[in-house]
Amino acid sequence: MSNWFNRLRNRLTNQKSDPQPDHSQTINRFLPIIEGDDFDSIEEARGFVQPEDIEPLIALYWRLDSWQQKRALVDVMQDQYHPDMQKMMLDFLRAPMAEGDEWVELAKAVALGFMDEKYDRFMTYYNDRKLLAHDVKEVLRKNGLAAKPVPEPEKLAPKPAQKIDETKSPNQRLMDAATVGELTAVKTALTDGANINVTIGGGNYDGCSALMMALMRKRFDVADYLIDLGADVNHKRPAKHTPDRTRGQTPLWWAANHGHLAVARKLIDKGADVNTADHHGGTPLTTSASSGHLDMVKFLVAEGADVHAQIYDGRKAFNLAVTNGRKRVAEYLLMVGNEPNESGSSGYTPLMIAAENNFMDLAKLLLKQGADVNAVHSGPGIYVAMRGWTPLVFAVRSGYVRMTKLLIQSGADVNHVVAAGQNYDGKPLPERRVIDFAKGKRAESILKLLRDAGAE
Repeated sequence: MSNWFNRLRNRLTNQKSDPQPDHSQTINRFLPIIEGDDFDSIEEARGFVQPEDIEPLIALYWRLDSWQQKRALVDVMQDQYHPDMQKMMLDFLRAPMAEGDEWVELAKAVALGFMDEKYDRFMTYYNDRKLLAHDVKEVLRKNGLAAKPVPEPEKLAPKPAQKIDETKSPNQRLMDAATVGELTAVKTALTDGANINVTIGGGNYDGCSALMMALMRKRFDVADYLIDLGADVNHKRPAKHTPDRTRGQTPLWWAANHGHLAVARKLIDKGADVNTADHHGGTPLTTSASSGHLDMVKFLVAEGADVHAQIYDGRKAFNLAVTNGRKRVAEYLLMVGNEPNESGSSGYTPLMIAAENNFMDLAKLLLKQGADVNAVHSGPGIYVAMRGWTPLVFAVRSGYVRMTKLLIQSGADVNHVVAAGQNYDGKPLPERRVIDFAKGKRAESILKLLRDAGAE
């Protein structure tokens, strides 16, 4: 634990006549979590932040030693609101990016959303990191700041070919070469007698073929070569007692996931089944829709993909496109047979998802196509706490002024009452009105909109 913290804690503990509130308990509770930087612990800590903790946590931010710790604190406080958090969030946007550090990017998306409703679109940033980087620079520029300077990386020499262990068997060499994308080594292994459809035995990639490994790792030249030589285009990883997310997926699933049309077309020409589902119900169409590959979605539909195929929770490709903010994909799928009010077993209608994530363009599209502005969440299973919520409740609770205004203008019931119920852990929830959900950031503006529309 840092020396400054020990001094601070001692000062707070020893000043018995100090009229200022004692912040040491807050610091004692949260600093180990921030310094530990464990994702699960930080996620859990969010739910334990009390109103009286906010000011000491803001003060703590300015004393932290590293951007890593500051990022952890931003993550802990992402559901809170206090005017003084504005400067804290603005400062964090200056944090340097470390290659591969997705957590910093996502924390910046949180910080942007706090700064201005225009940037309050976490899922959009999650799926578009270039837009996130652009908007971070824009906000810093508007506030007369610059990102923390990062030393220019040295220009890297071209990556040398990865050596394949020639002492291994042809089958092992084929798998290694396909995984790292060494086409020459793939050809050599096959010439030496490797089985083109050999699969990995054990480990994280148990049951994967060389073709599947090449596609998973985006080694498209290797995949193209293996397909031409007759690799099994319908190979599926076998199920296990507890299947992971890649169980049952096919080469076409991976080509669709990456949006590689040429490989997908060749796979289908060689007999790949366009509707084969993995062990979660996912198909090439659902993954391409989720990833936002519109051209791939159109191609798969033209090849006979089932637009009504459902994954394990009842969602279709259309629902997944909405969940990930893929407006163009969602618009196309509405044109080919999906309905604007379709929901899976989670109880979310597409408009609820758009309202909760501030997808303004998607919300306008859905409303234009006949989405029910007063649909009520059924609250099944772990979603029981949301039972009775409408799209307006989701928008109000999330602090989205423009979304709230759009829904009110579209006929949302501002006096909707959410009946008493229970939380996911069984704790009772009282009866609530829409205005009861207006708290935190931008609450004042939202309450004015609701009351001007007749909310009581």
